[in-house]
Amino acid sequence: MTGRPASRDGQPVASVSNWGGYGLVAALSLLAKRDLLLSAGDEADILKGMVARGAVDGISGENKPYVDAFPPEVTATLINELHGIVCDGIAKS
Repeated sequence: MTGRPASRDGQPVASVSNWGGYGLVAALSLLAKRDLLLSAGDEADILKGMVARGAVDGISGENKPYVDAFPPEVTATLINELHGIVCDGIAKS
């Protein structure tokens, strides 16, 4: 890594915007050489708090802790996989 800003044409692609954001944070974590991602438990707590205050799933419109029709376990798996990628990347740098 040279420390220069990377140039990129286009945008990151993700079927769920939250997941695209987590991917960007994972990439920044590798650059910073420290894990900046929230935990799967923190994500679940945030979602539960939002639902308790009336938030709804963006696809179904139901008041449940889903993100774009995906149950919380799917997002937790993604976050945990990103943590693994980040930790492996930091260890190899």
